[in-house]
Amino acid sequence: MACHFTQFSSSLVLNSEAEASYALTLLDALRDDETTCTGMHSFDVSVLEAEDASNVLWLRDAYGDADIEAVIAFVRRLAEEIGCTGYWGFAYSESCSKPRLNEFGGGAFILNLETGRLEDRVSTVDWFETTMREINFRQRSP
Repeated sequence: MACHFTQFSSSLVLNSEAEASYALTLLDALRDDETTCTGMHSFDVSVLEAEDASNVLWLRDAYGDADIEAVIAFVRRLAEEIGCTGYWGFAYSESCSKPRLNEFGGGAFILNLETGRLEDRVSTVDWFETTMREINFRQRSP
């Protein structure tokens, strides 16, 4: 049986160590709330260690099984509650433990923290399929 993996690792710089601490509290609350996205357990969040206190979150997949939509939902909610601005995002990979057709790829996105809007998103699988169709179409056209 093949195992499928979605993996990522990213940091999110907040304004203070209090905001970083609140982020961990918020994630725990979202994980306990049955009405929120069930994928909240698919990723881990911790505060990066520093000599003193840190305001940098480290977000990463848990056991290679990240729900990217849940990560985005968490960061949107956090940004809304603490008033983040700027842009944030990351690239992720999708792989498989055995060679399988159409099981490898990945993607990336950019999230506007102030508005919660996804500014752009790319899936390597979608890009590849679209590009191949366009190339094949051009080759057939006179």
